[in-house]
Amino acid sequence: MVIARDDITGLVLAGGRGQRMGGVDKGLVPLDGRPLAVHVLARLAPQVGPLLLNANRHLDAYAALGAPFGAAVIADTVPDRPGPLAGLLAGLEACTTRWLVAVPCDSPHLPADLVARLADALADD
Repeated sequence: MVIARDDITGLVLAGGRGQRMGGVDKGLVPLDGRPLAVHVLARLAPQVGPLLLNANRHLDAYAALGAPFGAAVIADTVPDRPGPLAGLLAGLEACTTRWLVAVPCDSPHLPADLVARLADALADD
């Protein structure tokens, strides 16, 4: 089975509380002059069709960061930001394709072939 790129929605998870970082919004932390979320969006965008960005704070900032990539910003659909599973749920609810791949906003060096490798592994099974 070959999975077409346009059949895969990409989800960047940036909706956490940042508790382990003193409440800092990790996706907005700069690395080499760009927010972490931008690094991740740039890596993921060429690998997927639709792109989603899960955020619960600084929504305007995330909308501006996601705009060049065509990423729609979505918030958690359950109250109190209970964790990454809430972001994943929001992504699943917003997903319009058959497949969804989710990555954290603090993984700026994710592989440029991550989605292809995951799709290949799925096809092999």
